[in-house]
Amino acid sequence: MRQVIGEKCFLAWAHPVSPQAARWLLERGENAGGLLDLGGWVVLVPTAEAGRTLRWQMAQLCPSGIIAPKVCTPSAFVRWCSPCNTLPIASRLQVELAWLSALQRGERELWSPFVPEGSQTERLNYSLLASDFTSLCSRLAEAGLRCADVMRLLPESPDFERWCSLAKWEEIYLNLLDESGLLDPNTVRLEACANPMLPQGVRQVALVACPDPFPLAVRVLERLREQRIPVHVLIHGEQSLDSTFDAWGRPLPEAWVQRQIAVPEAQQRIHLHYSIEEMAEAVANLCNAHQSLGAVAVAGCDPETVPVLVDGLTSHGVPVFDAGGFSARETMLWCCLEWLGELLQHGSFSSLEQALALFPSGVVQEVLDQAGLSGLTRADVQKEVRQFRRVYLPSKIEDARHALELVEEADGSSIKIAACRAWIRYGIGLRDQLRGEGALHALEVWINGMYDRCLPLTQEEQERELSVLESFADLIRDAEKALPWFSESRQVLVALVRAMGQVRISGGGNPGSVEVVGWLEIGWNPTPHLVVVDMHDAVVPQAPEPHPLLPGDVVRQLGLSTPEMRVARDAYLFECSIAQRQKEGRMDVVLSKSGVGGDPRKPSRFLCACSDDVIGGRVEKLFGKVSPRGRRVVSKGGLALDVPSPAVNSALARRLIRATAFGDFLDCPFLFYLRHAAQWSPPLDQTEPEMTPPEVGTLMHSLLFQFAADQLVRDSRDAAQIAEYLHKALEREMAMRFGDKIPLAPYIQRHDLGGRLERFANIQVHLRETGWAIIDAECELDFSLGDWKVRAKVDRIDRHENGHYRIIDYKTGKAKEPAIIHRKKCSQQDHKDPRADYARSGDSLEGWWFWRDLQLPLYAQAWMSRGHDLPEVGYIYLPPQHPDSGEKLWANFSEKDVTGALEVAQAVVARIEEGLFWPPDRRSKRGSDWADWFGGDPTVCFREPEEGVFRIPFIAQEGK
Repeated sequence: MRQVIGEKCFLAWAHPVSPQAARWLLERGENAGGLLDLGGWVVLVPTAEAGRTLRWQMAQLCPSGIIAPKVCTPSAFVRWCSPCNTLPIASRLQVELAWLSALQRGERELWSPFVPEGSQTERLNYSLLASDFTSLCSRLAEAGLRCADVMRLLPESPDFERWCSLAKWEEIYLNLLDESGLLDPNTVRLEACANPMLPQGVRQVALVACPDPFPLAVRVLERLREQRIPVHVLIHGEQSLDSTFDAWGRPLPEAWVQRQIAVPEAQQRIHLHYSIEEMAEAVANLCNAHQSLGAVAVAGCDPETVPVLVDGLTSHGVPVFDAGGFSARETMLWCCLEWLGELLQHGSFSSLEQALALFPSGVVQEVLDQAGLSGLTRADVQKEVRQFRRVYLPSKIEDARHALELVEEADGSSIKIAACRAWIRYGIGLRDQLRGEGALHALEVWINGMYDRCLPLTQEEQERELSVLESFADLIRDAEKALPWFSESRQVLVALVRAMGQVRISGGGNPGSVEVVGWLEIGWNPTPHLVVVDMHDAVVPQAPEPHPLLPGDVVRQLGLSTPEMRVARDAYLFECSIAQRQKEGRMDVVLSKSGVGGDPRKPSRFLCACSDDVIGGRVEKLFGKVSPRGRRVVSKGGLALDVPSPAVNSALARRLIRATAFGDFLDCPFLFYLRHAAQWSPPLDQTEPEMTPPEVGTLMHSLLFQFAADQLVRDSRDAAQIAEYLHKALEREMAMRFGDKIPLAPYIQRHDLGGRLERFANIQVHLRETGWAIIDAECELDFSLGDWKVRAKVDRIDRHENGHYRIIDYKTGKAKEPAIIHRKKCSQQDHKDPRADYARSGDSLEGWWFWRDLQLPLYAQAWMSRGHDLPEVGYIYLPPQHPDSGEKLWANFSEKDVTGALEVAQAVVARIEEGLFWPPDRRSKRGSDWADWFGGDPTVCFREPEEGVFRIPFIAQEGK
């Protein structure tokens, strides 16, 4: 039997592993001039955070000083042992770019095993495939394999031809790196396995509480033992469990996968909550309530929810140190780079609008100054660019450039057009600059310019941004090496942006902070009170990333880590963390039934790995019904919104209100406030060229106004002539919006609009033949309502041959009777409705009306305020469905209807003056355009406003 070189020791799992491991190492140190010398040791730990903990423990236990050992992870150790580790090793970014170039350079025939015959390989997402193949090769290298090895080992595999193609692409990839003087990271690993070489002076290796060293690392350790170098294995567990571990301290699946795990006082220590936010609040309460036990730590099992958890702890007054560091995505640099990636990849017009909100105001102002528009502000440009998009509907920047040329021909001197032109040219110029030579230098200059023009940062923000900028500079240097592999820089820049999004920066914590660690560190954290958070089955146990080329049987044949091995590892880690705190301390498990996006969660299977006598109560505890507590925040990003203050320049501040706005108030006072007082705009989907229903309605109104304004054609009694006129107007509008090449969706909509206009021509001829003629269109009429002015913008006013007048409003939706749209008879339930205080008119004698809209009666009042008699009122409907087209008048419309509407209007403006807009109304019929922000229900997204928030700063009228 071969002698094993090195010890196999068990560290009692009733106590933290780090102090025990530190003592074990210090006992084996040598005296070197008053210092304890461990410089000849290499210590392998599972994570970098575990290494930090071990070094701290050694310093605490030996204050006189030590010559520290090299502490690293198995992955870093393997690279360190490679005989070729002195040469430059390709970074992850360079590896992905080399694979991307290899896929593009490979012969077309190599794709035949992957795509159906006749498919166009040009449409493949090469960037995504390059990232996928990079991860695949890294996983193979963990077992000391390349794609060619798999091809040799599995000649009967149904994926044999695919592995052949991958082997050829991998050869191209390796040649690219070699020509650039770079080493493939996997080559470094394989060389270490073939001939591991420890640096001079290193004499011993310790593998400490590392339950999942990857197969290649184990092979390297075996080779070192063959070289008579002692390799010690320290296992955090009891000696009695020796048979449940292999020689390298890895839990055996047959012993751990089905193992029962006892959770002490589970009914009290397992906490189930409805949402992530409630879960974070419960964790904060636990941290604050158990400080008497000493330090508290939090283990975040799901990386996706850790940022929400950290924010929740901070907002509840718990100081936090996130051991995983912060993501580059939390910085200004990432915001700029993410926007840049969108611009380079898709060139969408919406990216230009986003930039106006994202960029420092100094950048926008510089663009305006260079265009000779110093008098304009960011808000002016935002308004004009938004209007430009709504009118011309550009999908891409190139569409905007084309539309701009058409507009400039008509009105090139307009300040508004100049503002749009300046910003569009800025975006196009930046994109072209970053696609040309010197792109990386141009990128650095652009980023530096962003920081030069941003608002002053706090000390903490400066430190974060500087740390991220250092990583960004490293990526720039990596990308420079890859530029010669591509004909254009765009692919390199897009990959650089994606790589930057994966960067995490570690930072130091303040004394007394609650440390947030990851799942793999739970056995290494020495704090007596551990709160394990979000332990759901999708993350615990962690499973190896699945791959279609690595099904279960292939994984086992190749000697890769299997799902069963991960289950065994995580079961061991969970039981180990429980045992560590069973005598002194405590462990709580806090779960949420739903994730960040509201998706349902299932508790980890380990929480149900209990004995038969308690399984019933445990299942009831874990899967019981939990209701949301109070208001639940479901707005985008998981953030509760503060009610915005009213805009000082709103029309309401001048006591001016449009007749159509009353319907918004009657539908939901709070949404009325957001639209008209705070001047918020609903979010718009800018990703599709298709016109939205409101945009279709705006276009129809524009065409019908052009018709009504042309006195030569509006009196025509020839439907064909009217239809031809309107078709030509439609063609002009579509050309202005989309250019010569109309996208498919607007093309279909143009056909639909043409049909509606033909139906209008027939309706118009019928009206002329029955004696009605248009006398005005888009006419603004005002009237006074106490101190308020009501403004009515009437689509159309007709006069009959007998002298009667008719006010018409165009509608492009489903046809309904005007009276039904505006009001209904009050039911018994309506009288109990809180809105009855202001939405009801009438009396007990003649009956009560419950109003939904006031538009047409207020139009009538505006017309009568000019000295005219009561007009007829109604709609001309032009919906997509042909049978619903036509004119619908308000039957038996009378001055009582006008009086009732004015009564309600006066009640509404009184409530506006008092600031009575809260709470939002869940029954809103007009809130569908806010659904993307509010989930269809604004009541769950806004914090309860403080008193006085809704007070509109009214501007005093002259003479008052």
